[in-house]
Amino acid sequence: MGKKIDAVVTGGMGVRAVQGLDQGGIKAYRAIPGTVADIVRQFIKGGLEEITVDNACAQHSCH
Repeated sequence: MGKKIDAVVTGGMGVRAVQGLDQGGIKAYRAIPGTVADIVRQFIKGGLEEITVDNACAQHSCH
């Protein structure tokens, strides 16, 4: 208890969702193909792309 969420990992996310998370101090990262363990390892290494308003999904087919 008492831990703060500061990041989420997802396959894709729209601009409004990114903006909402950003307002709460939460960063979003784009998942890579693979297992959850693969994704966690890449996250820890800093190997996942951060999702920003500039590279967020523009259509529902992206997320």
